[in-house]
This record gives sequence, C-alpha cells and structure tokens, in this order.
Amino acid sequence: MTRLYQKPRDRQGLPVSIALGVAVALLIFLLVPLTQMWQTPAKPSNTIEELVLAVLPPPPPSDPPPPPPEPEQETPPKLDTRPPLPSLEQLELSLSPGTGGNLTIGDGLDLNFETESVAAMMQRYGFDDLDEVPHVTRRGQIQYPVQLLRRRVEGHVKLLVFIDPRGRVDVQEVLSYSHQEFVAPAKAGAAATRFSPPMRNGQAVSAKYSWRIEFSLND
Repeated sequence: MTRLYQKPRDRQGLPVSIALGVAVALLIFLLVPLTQMWQTPAKPSNTIEELVLAVLPPPPPSDPPPPPPEPEQETPPKLDTRPPLPSLEQLELSLSPGTGGNLTIGDGLDLNFETESVAAMMQRYGFDDLDEVPHVTRRGQIQYPVQLLRRRVEGHVKLLVFIDPRGRVDVQEVLSYSHQEFVAPAKAGAAATRFSPPMRNGQAVSAKYSWRIEFSLND
C-alpha cells in the first residue's frame, strides 16, 4: 500500500499564529462598539414623542349683562313750598313794639291764634260758602301809639272788614276796642293788608269777617 507524503509540521510558527489570532480577535472586538457609535441609533417604534402644543389665548371677556331696568319712580306730587300765611281764623295778632316804629301784621310778631273757632266764624259770616279761607298776600303795617307804648299799655281792636274779589280790605265798622288810641292804627293796618281772592265754586266773590287785632308788649 502506497503511503502519502506528509509534510512535517512546523512547530515553531504555532505561537505566532496564536498571537496573530488573538490580536485579530481583539481588533474585531474593539471595532464592533466603534461601528455602533458611528451609526445613528434608530428610534424604536414604541418611543413616545413629546408634542409641544401651543396654548390658545383665553377667550375675550363676554359683555356684562345689561343692568336690570330701574323701577319707574312715581313723580311725587308737587308740594306748595310757599311759607304758610295766616288764614282768616288766624288773624288775632299780638303786636310786639321791639325797638319802636312800624309793626307789620303777621311779620315777626308774636301771633295769638286763640280766637273764635272756625266753625263759629263760618256759621256767623257764612264762610261755609267759600271754597277755601283766603290767605294774607301782603301784610299791612301798624304803628303802636307812642304814648301807650311808653306807659306799656296793651289792648285790642275788633273790626268788621270786607274782602272784595281782588283781595282788598275795606274796614266797615269798629265792633269793639279797649283804648281809643288803638283804633286808628288798627284800621290803617287792616286796610293796607291784601288777601287772596275769596273763592266760591271757582269764582271770586266778596267775604266778610270780624278781625280782632291785639296790641301786646313782650317783656
């Protein structure tokens, strides 16, 4: 049987081969991570991407609701703001001389209204036929007698007067008096006084009444 020729093994190059193999293996081992670093890693399919959403501006403020309608206010009735004037049943006057001189009926005087009742005056002089009692519109002046003033004498005069449809006063009669000196100034002051027209059924008429004028001194 023929025997094949076998080349004798070179045992001296074995260590070199092993060293080269180890070196190549190390080189490959080092190149693998380097190649992974150079390559961009692909994003996994299950990666959650962060979405940046723009914040919408707040809606404009809505118009405020209209205010509720104000309740209708009833117009208050007009009031007569004129100062009240003495009426016919309020014409008993107490006259205070003050520093002397002229005195005005019902103007700055101490009035005494405790006279005959309105019912009695209306029954006596027919005032029940009038729509309303006339009021003083202009006050006359009364001069206190100087001699009686010095003696501090007080008194009264009671007059019967007529008021015409224009409110003018006409002294008809002196009904009574305490001192004669009081009569003339009382008549002059009464005649200078003016009243609102006496009215009956909406028409101006004449009226009459007794007017007691008191002359008194205030301490």
